[in-house]
Amino acid sequence: MKKKKILYLITSISKGGAENHLAKLTKMVVKLNYDVNIIYYKDNPYWKKSLESKKIKIQKLKSHNFKGLFLNFLFIIFDIFKLRREIKKINPNLIHVHLPQMELMCRFALINLPYKLVITKHLDNFFFYKNKKNNLNFLEILLHDFVYCRAHKIIAISNSVRNYIIRNSFFLNKNKIKKIYYGFTFKRRIKKKSKNKFFLIGTVSRLVEQKRIDILLKSYKKFLFENNKNFNSKLLIAGKGILKNNLINLSKKLKIEKNVKFLGFINNTNKFYKKIDVFCMTSTFEGLGLVFLEAMSHNLPIIAIKTSAIKEIVSRKFGGYLVNYNDDNNLVNSIYKKLLYLSKNRSNLITNDSSKYL
Repeated sequence: MKKKKILYLITSISKGGAENHLAKLTKMVVKLNYDVNIIYYKDNPYWKKSLESKKIKIQKLKSHNFKGLFLNFLFIIFDIFKLRREIKKINPNLIHVHLPQMELMCRFALINLPYKLVITKHLDNFFFYKNKKNNLNFLEILLHDFVYCRAHKIIAISNSVRNYIIRNSFFLNKNKIKKIYYGFTFKRRIKKKSKNKFFLIGTVSRLVEQKRIDILLKSYKKFLFENNKNFNSKLLIAGKGILKNNLINLSKKLKIEKNVKFLGFINNTNKFYKKIDVFCMTSTFEGLGLVFLEAMSHNLPIIAIKTSAIKEIVSRKFGGYLVNYNDDNNLVNSIYKKLLYLSKNRSNLITNDSSKYL
C-alpha cells in the first residue's frame, strides 16, 4: 500500500520552540508509516541531520541572501513560485505549515491548487511585527483572513493564540481553530537545595527584540548595586541572536559585565537548568514558551511577564512569579524585587512539585 504523504513547511529548522516542536512531531509521524517531507526557508539547519536519520526528506527553499529590499522582494516572489513547483512535485495528501513567513508564502503558492492545508499558529502577533500588536487595522485583518480562511484546520498552541486569531478576523470560521498545547516529555527532576557559591540567575532565549533581554540586564544591575555591590551573583544568558553585540555593550555600559556571562547557543539545556537557582524570562509575548515547561520540569522558580500565553503556563502555585508590564521602569523595578526576594529565600525556593502541573 502506497504511503500517504505529509509536507511540512516551516520558516527555519534552527533551534527554537516551533522548530523543536516540528522535529518531535515529524519523528512521531514517520513512525506511523507516513512519507514525510520538510521544506524550510532559511537559517541554520540545526535539526537536519537528526531528521534525515529518521528517513525524513528535507530541502531548503531560499538560495539567496541579498540585503537590498527590492532584490529581496523579487527573489521572494521567485521563491514562492519555486515552492509552488515543489508542492506539485511532491503532491502531498496534506500540507502542514508553521511560522509566519512560510504561512504567507504557502498561501500565495497554493492559489488555485487543491491541497488540504493545516496551519499551526505559534505566536499571537501579526506576520511582520517584531513586537506584539493586539489589534490589527482593516488591511492587516484582510491579509490574516486571506491566509487563514484557506486552511482546513488551524492549530493554536494556546488560548492566547486562539483568541488573537478570532479577535483579528472578519470571515474566519472559529470552529476551524483547535487549541492544542505543545507536547512535552516530562522527566521527574527534583531540585535540590542550592550549593552554589553564587546566586545564579539564568535565561534561555534568542537574543532578539521580542525577548527584551535589555530589561533583564537593567533589572540585574539594580539587583546587584542596590542590594549589595559585592553580592555573589551571576547572570547566565544562553542563546544567540542579532542583538548579542548590543547586549554585551549594554552590560558594559551598566558596569555589570563581570557578573554577566553570554554563553551563546548551548546543546545541553538540562545541565544549564540544573546549575541555576532562578529562571527569568522577560519576553513581551509568547505563543506558549517551551522554556517555561523545561524550567518547571527542573522545579525552578520562574520570573516572567504577565502577558500573552505566559500566564497560562506560569503559576505561583508551582514556583511562578509574574510581573505586570506597564512601562520599562516599572518592569525593571518589579523584576528587581522578585530577584531580591528569591535571593533571600534560596534555601526554600520551590515549595510544590511542578510535575503535578505538567
